[in-house]
Amino acid sequence: MEIQAEKYSYVVEMISELFQIPVAVWEKENLLQSFNCQMPSPNLEMNQQFLSAMGKIIGDAQSPCLFFETEAIFYGIIPLKHENRILIGPFIQNSMPDTKEQSFRTEHDFFSNQPILKKNIWRTAQLLCFVFYVIHQEQLDYRKVPLFTKEGNVLDWQVEHAMESYQLSQSDNERSHTFGRDVESRLLEVVRLGDLEGARKLLAEEMPDVDATGIFANTATKAEEYMTVSMITLITRAAVDGGLNAERAYEIGDVYLQQISRCVSRGENIGLIGYRAIYDMTKAVSDAQNERRGHSFIEDCKGFVETNLRKNITIAEIGPAIGVSRTYLARKFKETEGMTLQEYIVKRKCDHAANMLRFSDYPIALISEYFCFSSPAYFAKCFKATYGLSPKDYRARFHVSDK
Repeated sequence: MEIQAEKYSYVVEMISELFQIPVAVWEKENLLQSFNCQMPSPNLEMNQQFLSAMGKIIGDAQSPCLFFETEAIFYGIIPLKHENRILIGPFIQNSMPDTKEQSFRTEHDFFSNQPILKKNIWRTAQLLCFVFYVIHQEQLDYRKVPLFTKEGNVLDWQVEHAMESYQLSQSDNERSHTFGRDVESRLLEVVRLGDLEGARKLLAEEMPDVDATGIFANTATKAEEYMTVSMITLITRAAVDGGLNAERAYEIGDVYLQQISRCVSRGENIGLIGYRAIYDMTKAVSDAQNERRGHSFIEDCKGFVETNLRKNITIAEIGPAIGVSRTYLARKFKETEGMTLQEYIVKRKCDHAANMLRFSDYPIALISEYFCFSSPAYFAKCFKATYGLSPKDYRARFHVSDK
């Protein structure tokens, strides 16, 4: 049963106090109550047009929703009775330039100079559904909370209908993703192998014509931007697969994505950025592979680990066994592999333990002892950190029975 209207005040105040967020109740364009907990919030009494416009956009929605006033700033909205609504926020999803934030503050006559609270939109959706349940005693799936912008409900479109129209357009215009897919496969292989000569040959060839592949943007410029961003994301992952330190690979990718953003904001061509990113990422993989070959003792170290997985291996004993000092081995292993030697030892033990969980019926405690973990609890902790599942859950999901 829905709580009485006179108790809204208590619920709203508690939300504000418990979660330390600005909360208000409004009806159409009229502010009824406001609690801001000294948090940055707009002066809603001076923003009746904003309230009215937001109310018209979300219409008579009977469930919680998220409203994005800008690309970065959003609110949570919970319906009450008689066109009353709870307004939570504003929140900021991503960082925004100081000038834009100050302009937003001025436009809405903010009460506080504190930074606008940064919130994850799906955490906010969960909060909305929780409060909705407290008020209406109805459970909702937070993943289905509608997202509104000034243009309306951004999720209000039918995938099946859009697919039918798109497939018809592809057929009528004789477009196909086949050529693009072939080039993509070759590109990822070149980067993964660190094949500089292959990269040069690929870049010298004619790249797929975006218009002949598919339509995925309203303008050719935007399509090229999407293609380049997607390509950089893919070659970054290929570089990691090829042995480049993950942090290094993502740093290179980030730098190129930033450059794309700058070029787009200045109206400049971004085509050459993609070409340079391909070559630079391939070279980074090649350099990493050459460095690894120059440190043959790293492979000797891995071999020692594989041979002694059933023992309580220590870094102190590995160095002398392969003829390298302990400190030098630890430093070079981390630089080359992107993880500490101890992390690698635990990972390899967990990899082998995973095979035993899948293909045998040995008790988990015995598997833990087999690979010399200090206790079943420590084994479970290490295994979950590696595979995201406990040994018990992993076996339940992936066990292969011979019956």
